[in-house]
Amino acid sequence: MSLFEFVTVMISMVLALALSQMLRSASYLAKTDREIVTYRPYGLWFIAIVLAVVNHWWSLWDLRNIDWNYASYV
Repeated sequence: MSLFEFVTVMISMVLALALSQMLRSASYLAKTDREIVTYRPYGLWFIAIVLAVVNHWWSLWDLRNIDWNYASYV
């Protein structure tokens, strides 16, 4: 494995944890028996964060041609 693959896997795991936390929150709200007051900015913010996480993961592929070292990672 190249250094790019190691870095990609590490970042992908963090992004997957963020996405799973967002989806877990949404599923909790969908399954609860309590009355939920919808707040439009929260819904838009939720969608924006999910799309940002997916977009960040997708954009990692563009970094495959960089000569990876610690300075370029930071």
